[in-house]
Amino acid sequence: MLAALLVAGCTGSQDASNPTNAPVSSGDGNNPIVTIAPTPVPTAVVTPTPISMSGSGNQASQIFHLNRGLAVFSAQNSNCKYGLNFIIYLLDNNGNKIDLIANAIGNGQSSAAINVKEPGDYLLDITSDGDWNVQVTQPNYSTAQAVPITLSGNGNQASQPFYLKSGLARFESSNTNSKNKLNFIIYLLDKDGNKGSLIANDIGDGDSSKAISVYNSGVYLLDVTSDGDWQVKISQ
Repeated sequence: MLAALLVAGCTGSQDASNPTNAPVSSGDGNNPIVTIAPTPVPTAVVTPTPISMSGSGNQASQIFHLNRGLAVFSAQNSNCKYGLNFIIYLLDNNGNKIDLIANAIGNGQSSAAINVKEPGDYLLDITSDGDWNVQVTQPNYSTAQAVPITLSGNGNQASQPFYLKSGLARFESSNTNSKNKLNFIIYLLDKDGNKGSLIANDIGDGDSSKAISVYNSGVYLLDVTSDGDWQVKISQ
């Protein structure tokens, strides 16, 4: 049974040399590092300690707490007996399904990024015929490499962060070595994990490109669904 899915601030005051608190660039002209200038807030934002869980076979995980905002789940399945489905759902403390975290077959690694809308206690519902482990992080991105940038990976993954300025952005995507000719889907997420534009929506191997309007300058990342090797070139 394989489901093919289609689917900070820091406290501080305004800098007199940068009165608008605009993004500040450094690095070389081709690959600048863009730092989001701080916005005054009452307290500093603290990145929670990563949560690690492991087990074997079909299990409900321990209960853990998530804050509102971005959450990244990195999952690994190993020592599978029969090469069956590896599926993970995030549940709230009432047992309601919140999001699909992993959907693969047999041994492998994957990651997924989601937006946690409500802070509270959660757990994972895990289907596996092997040994599994999951790490949960809630990064609070304040810096990222500006485009142009090329991102690549294998399978379902949340990408590294990158900086987009407001205006037109172009995404050139490719999927190769698709094992089962499943969906190749890419969504653009903001730094809080909110799902934005659909960047790619194909099946199996192929190439595509997409131009979108970025309304707010800031840090973004990609949530990629693939059963092969993927690459995305981003430019502005």
